[in-house]
Amino acid sequence: MSKMKQGFFSKSISYKIIAPLCLLVLVIQVFNSFIFSSRIAKRYEIELSEANLETTNQISNNIHLALKNIVNEMIPVKNQMISFEMQHDMEKMKTGYTEVNVIYQGMFSKLLSSGDNFLFISSMLVLDKRNKIYYLSQNQSVQLRNDNLFEKVKKDYHLKEYCQWSGVISESYYFNNKKEDIVSIFMPYVEYGEVKTIFVVNLSIKHIQQYIDRLSNEQGNILLQIGGDYLYSDNLNKMQLEEDLSLKSILQSEKRDQQAMSDSFFVGTKSLDINSWKVSSLLPKSNIKEASSVMGQFFTFIIITTSLVMILGVFITVYFVTKPIKKMRKIIEANRITKERSHRFHSKYKDEVGVLADSYDHMMDEINQYTADLKKEQAERRIADFKMLQLQIKPHFLYNTLEAAKFLVQMNDPNGVDMLTAIGKFYKLSLSGVIDKIEIRDEIEHLSYYLKILKMRYSSIYDYNIEIDEEVKSFEIIKFSMQPIIENAVYHGIKKQRKKGAIIVRGYIEDNSITLSVWDNGVGISEEKLEEIRYQLKHSKQLRVVDHIGIINVHQRINMEYGDPYGVNIESIQDKYTRVSLRLPLKKYTEEKNE
Repeated sequence: MSKMKQGFFSKSISYKIIAPLCLLVLVIQVFNSFIFSSRIAKRYEIELSEANLETTNQISNNIHLALKNIVNEMIPVKNQMISFEMQHDMEKMKTGYTEVNVIYQGMFSKLLSSGDNFLFISSMLVLDKRNKIYYLSQNQSVQLRNDNLFEKVKKDYHLKEYCQWSGVISESYYFNNKKEDIVSIFMPYVEYGEVKTIFVVNLSIKHIQQYIDRLSNEQGNILLQIGGDYLYSDNLNKMQLEEDLSLKSILQSEKRDQQAMSDSFFVGTKSLDINSWKVSSLLPKSNIKEASSVMGQFFTFIIITTSLVMILGVFITVYFVTKPIKKMRKIIEANRITKERSHRFHSKYKDEVGVLADSYDHMMDEINQYTADLKKEQAERRIADFKMLQLQIKPHFLYNTLEAAKFLVQMNDPNGVDMLTAIGKFYKLSLSGVIDKIEIRDEIEHLSYYLKILKMRYSSIYDYNIEIDEEVKSFEIIKFSMQPIIENAVYHGIKKQRKKGAIIVRGYIEDNSITLSVWDNGVGISEEKLEEIRYQLKHSKQLRVVDHIGIINVHQRINMEYGDPYGVNIESIQDKYTRVSLRLPLKKYTEEKNE
């Protein structure tokens, strides 16, 4: 018995869990031949969704064929109309308005008599550029508007295609005494690039609504989207549609064909090829719940029985499995609260927990070593940061700047006050703690005061401009990254030449990263010196941070923080220009991290 126990507990955790569970499942299968999982319900939903999409396709095909038949019948009528117009030019022949109207009446009757067109078409108009208007309607009591409909239609709809659809408009667009909603189909006749005649057929929204209600009674809940307007069957609850915000999002989607699920409905959507209208079939989720409730009741007892048996077996199994793990957790907790991390776990068995315990002991030893190395590295970094901060606040820069401000004040120059203000704000930002990272907007503000001070001291030497995209300013940057570059541009570029200098600071997003650049038209850098600087930038990891200030220091700090390919890049042509660029990642600044 002791050997069997030893053998079992020396097995893997997988064996100790799977073996009892397999035995439990075997016993359960004797009493329950089939155990249905939630996958059946999911499959049931998928099948209903697919069936709903198939219904959508059928409905959209019906509506598409009905509308396509109208367009197909309009084409020969349009061709007949054009032929008639060419043979009976009203300016040259004496065919009367009444005779022409009779001929168009025949065309209108032919259009109505095809298929089910009479169910949709409410009226027909023929407009030409001479403001000759012929209209026919199933309701003869209409009264035409007096304004120039030809020019109005051409201007409002920019007619170019052979067939063009309007959105939902009112009949009052054409007639004075009609207020029903319609959709217009335009077929322009274009000659030498100019619209000569417009053939218009108006479809009644009321009749389309009736057609949708008829289809809905046969095949389900239908919603027709015409541009931004919706027509839906009577058996749909309007309030429920308005409250279902996710349904609105689905209907407003640009996807041409889709099946989706809103808060209350399964939604199948298909766009009509002929005019981009969208037909949606809505299947309420409540129908599925009612259908699945009986299934749920049937399997409830089986699920409860199975769960109780399995829970009992799992509790027993987990107890033996987790006992050593709990012991390891206590050791880990003890190491967490002690600096020495000297507690170790020696497993009795060589299963996965035993292997994990050995790995943990080795990891603790390595962590202790890494901690010692990290403390040493942090100490060196603090020295480097402190030295860098000291170099940013050079005493001779402060002294010379204050002397310049003193002279301006003594001369009653108003720029003296501005200069003292800029000095105060510059050193306020410079001495505001030792936070390693700040927002780019703060770095640029600090930089602008620095440039302003130098500009006042050397007003005749150079001009400067700062062009930073607004979207860049909220990202983070390592503090004092830009000032050494500006300092180099002024003292080693601009001051060493006789011509008027210029400094341009730019910031923008490029190639999924941020670029901050400082360009100056100073003396530039010789090719030999430029190659030396680039070599130092490329091999900056081998250089000590505390021994290198300026561009190399900035590159080291950025590259150590963000890795490749981030850091400093420099371009220069001697006696022409120098451009130093910082490449930074798209990383939003967060105060919590820096605190």
